[in-house]
Amino acid sequence: MPANKRRAFTKALTDAFVATLGGVPQSVHVNFHDVEEDDWGLAGRLSSDTAPPKPVEFAYSIDGQGLPVFLVHERSGG
Repeated sequence: MPANKRRAFTKALTDAFVATLGGVPQSVHVNFHDVEEDDWGLAGRLSSDTAPPKPVEFAYSIDGQGLPVFLVHERSGG
């Protein structure tokens, strides 16, 4: 992350902390720790693994002549 984004994030986080919990800005310490994608995981997968298929809201088949057709509706925003 570029220094200007870290600077802006640190300022925003400090301001939010002081406004919400009180105290002084000098009491807020922000530490950035960059981790390679191969060095952490979530839900049984490494962060560097390819993304799993998008979840679907529902799937149903249309019966008719020939092969069945499945219609899949993706979740909005997902």
